[in-house]
Amino acid sequence: MVSDSETYFQQEAQQWVDDAYRHDNGLIPIGQQRINQVVTILKKDYPNTRLNICDLGCGGGDLCRQLAAMGHSITGVDRSDSMLTISKSIASSGKIKFVSSAIESADAHLEAQSFDVVTCMGVMYYLNDEDRFFQVAKNLLKPGGKLIVTCRNRLFNLFPGSTKLLGEVTADDYSDLVAEAAALNKGISAHQINPVLALMQRYSAAENIENLPKVSDKQQENTLQLTDKIVEGRQHTPKQLRINAVRNGFSLCHFYGIQPHFMLAGNEDDRVNQVLKKMSEALIPLADHPASLLWCSHFMAELRSD
Repeated sequence: MVSDSETYFQQEAQQWVDDAYRHDNGLIPIGQQRINQVVTILKKDYPNTRLNICDLGCGGGDLCRQLAAMGHSITGVDRSDSMLTISKSIASSGKIKFVSSAIESADAHLEAQSFDVVTCMGVMYYLNDEDRFFQVAKNLLKPGGKLIVTCRNRLFNLFPGSTKLLGEVTADDYSDLVAEAAALNKGISAHQINPVLALMQRYSAAENIENLPKVSDKQQENTLQLTDKIVEGRQHTPKQLRINAVRNGFSLCHFYGIQPHFMLAGNEDDRVNQVLKKMSEALIPLADHPASLLWCSHFMAELRSD
C-alpha cells in the first residue's frame, strides 16, 4: 500500500526540496538549519576525522552533498525515485552513492555495522514502525556509532498562541506534557545570551530589514499550494523519543532545538511575518540549550548505539 506521504514525496519532490532548502526570502530554510546543526555535531564529536555516513531518507541530497564536501563518504537512501533523481543531479563527488530503498529495509541493501554515523532528517514523522527504524539504524552502525535524527516537536504546541494548544489542553497526557516542558526551563547565562542579543541587534537594523528580499505573489502562491498538500505527520516530545530510542539500544547524547520562533508569525502582513521569522533566527545560537525545546517547532536528537 502506498501511503499519503509516499505519494506526496514522489509527486511534489522538487517543490518540497525548493521549500526546505532553497527558497529565497532572506531566511535560513529549515533544511539548511538541520544541516548546519549536523555539521556542528560532527565537527565537535569527530574533529579531523573522515567518516562513513548513511543518510536515511536523503531526499534531494543536500545533506549528502555538504557532508561529502567535508571529506566524508556518504550513502544516501530514499524510496522516492523523484527524490533520487534530484539527489543524483546535484551529486558532485565520487564520495556519494545513492540507494533506492525503503528505510525499513535499508539494512538488507547495505553492509552491516559499516557506518560511523547514521542521519535521518525530517523523516521520523512519517514512519509507521519506529522500532523497526531504530533496529535498521543499529544494524548499520558500528558499535558506539552515532544516530542523528530530527522530529516535529510536540512541546511547541504549548507555545503561546499555538493553534494546537487547545487540543493539547484536552489531551489525556496534558499534565505530563506541561511537566516535561517545565523541566526544560533552565537558566540562560550572560555568556550564552550575548550572541543572541548581537544577532537581534543586527537583524533588526533598518537597513537589514529593508534588504530582506521581497516575497513575490508567485512565491506566496507556491507556498500556499505546498502547504495544502503537505502530509503533516506525527509529533514527538523529546522524552518520548528518548524512551523509544533507549528501548531499542540507544542512549541519548543531546537534544537541539531546530527552527526557533521568537513569537508566532501569524500576522496577515507577509512582510511582518518575514521580519518576525528573521528575528527568530537570532535564537539559533541557543540550539543546544534545554530551553530551546520550548520555542523550536522541531528538535534534533544525537543518540549513541550502545
